[in-house]
Amino acid sequence: METLQVLTWPGHTEIKSSRSAIAKSRTIRKMSEGFELLSERCSSCGKSAGEIKKVWKEGAEVDEEKRRERLEELRRMGFSGVVSR
Repeated sequence: METLQVLTWPGHTEIKSSRSAIAKSRTIRKMSEGFELLSERCSSCGKSAGEIKKVWKEGAEVDEEKRRERLEELRRMGFSGVVSR
């Protein structure tokens, strides 16, 4: 099994405090989730890190014909679960 090395972090809230002689202040920022690919390219398919990031963010185009064929193949093998997009 081939794997990619990816560093991910969840979305979170960041609170920063500042103080002066007179008052205290708090700033709250929402940070979105993120990821960073540590691998330069996929060892299985050979795609570059840039191509992988693009598909990860935008999603991949799905060939409906291939998808239907794969579902039929799974059904013939006895798969009875639900497959979502």
